[in-house]
Amino acid sequence: MLSSLLFSTNFVFAIVPEETNPIGGHGIAFTIAPTMELTGAISNQYLGLFNSLSNGLSSNHVFAIELDTVQSPEFGYINGGHVVVDRFEEVDKLLNETLAPVGSNKPSQPLLSTTVDLSNVLLDSMYVHFSSSTSEVVSSQNILGWGFSKIGKVQSLDYSKPPSLPRRKPKVNGDLQIIIPVIVVIALLVTIFGGAFAYVVRRKTYEEIREDWEKKYSPQRFSFKDLYKATEGFKEKELLGRRGFGKEFVSEIVSIGRLRHRNLEQLLGYYRRKGELLLVYEYMPNGSLDKFLFNNSKPNLSWDQGFQILKGVASALLYLHEEWEQVVLHRDVCS
Repeated sequence: MLSSLLFSTNFVFAIVPEETNPIGGHGIAFTIAPTMELTGAISNQYLGLFNSLSNGLSSNHVFAIELDTVQSPEFGYINGGHVVVDRFEEVDKLLNETLAPVGSNKPSQPLLSTTVDLSNVLLDSMYVHFSSSTSEVVSSQNILGWGFSKIGKVQSLDYSKPPSLPRRKPKVNGDLQIIIPVIVVIALLVTIFGGAFAYVVRRKTYEEIREDWEKKYSPQRFSFKDLYKATEGFKEKELLGRRGFGKEFVSEIVSIGRLRHRNLEQLLGYYRRKGELLLVYEYMPNGSLDKFLFNNSKPNLSWDQGFQILKGVASALLYLHEEWEQVVLHRDVCS
């Protein structure tokens, strides 16, 4: 807060334009104002201090020195490189402004020395700060060092190690701004259609055309995934047996699928793909009869049990040979 009209200040600033707009932005202003917040100021013009109605009014009680690199004819600037406050003395109402590149010695003569009566502008208590605005013309305004004194001459700044300036954003060619999104869209479309095409090709590869015998045969056609899960990965204990797959076997399946007898294991469905055929029967907790008889560690069956088994097998063979609508020769019954 400033409570007298005698002060001295120095600061190091940098205005860094964007690569896409090398001429710079609105600039920066060293400001003395009655409050820390300027009500009604707009952020994209008038250095963030005023608006179109309040600009230029003495009732604002704002004293600002603008540092800019762009000429704005509407404000009456004489050129594009217009201006730090070096010293203001209340007695002589003298304002000196000295400007030099960072690292250089202070010039012996001020850039601007003029008599200004600020008694009607400055109040008893004022705040000192910097202000700026940004719109379509973008630049980065930076204060790299600042010294201020209300009593005597301000201490000199150390210019040997100034803070690093922010990096410019790389310039993007206008054509690239159009080409890059187009390439991204094309790549995305190629990926989508390529994935869809690969899915269709894969599905066609594994898809089997239903043959005549399948159309005639009614039981369900299972998926490989369901059978793999049901047999725990086709473990041997979950399989009834193995057999080759040929035209003769297909003809047997067509017949077996329609057989209905209490002593014949019911065929529930099948899975077929590229010369591989899997048949699905009703669950047999004791396994097949041959495994139960010959691979079982339990004692041999009694004569009566064996006789009942033989009667059941004979009943099934009778059904196949004489009682069904067609004669079915098993040709694989082992005694």
